Amino acid sequence: MADDDAENETTTVDGQEYVVERSGENRTLIPADEYFPAPETREYAVGDDLDNVEDNTATVASVTPEAATLEYTAPRTNEIDVANHANVTVGGTTYFAHFPDNSTMVLTQEFDTYAQYEEETATQTTLTNGLWGVTILSGVSAFFLVGLAYMPSRY
Repeated sequence: MADDDAENETTTVDGQEYVVERSGENRTLIPADEYFPAPETREYAVGDDLDNVEDNTATVASVTPEAATLEYTAPRTNEIDVANHANVTVGGTTYFAHFPDNSTMVLTQEFDTYAQYEEETATQTTLTNGLWGVTILSGVSAFFLVGLAYMPSRY
């Protein structure tokens, strides 16, 4: 806990460490062992759970004389910009993004399969448009021929 009245460093007088606390122009020396609370100690073994580590439960993974390793899984939100039919990198992995509708996004790493699908779709669209063109032209030609059949003869 921060104390605005205490100076940032301790002072040693006659071999004893003190905290300097000021009140206006006055300064008071308080023995450091009285000013600071006694440290709290706890013992943990590998596999023990610690609650409330950054609002999550952590597990002691390993302990050495130098350090202890904690492991925990926590929810995390990452925001990335994604465009339709574009590559996007998520967590170091590149994906291809596709939006089949306004509420769904599909990520895939099968770039070749998607390119083949796009090529086949373009070919199908071309063939369908050609079929419509032939159908419309045939209909107009049939209408024209029927119209010519009913034209009065001049001879």
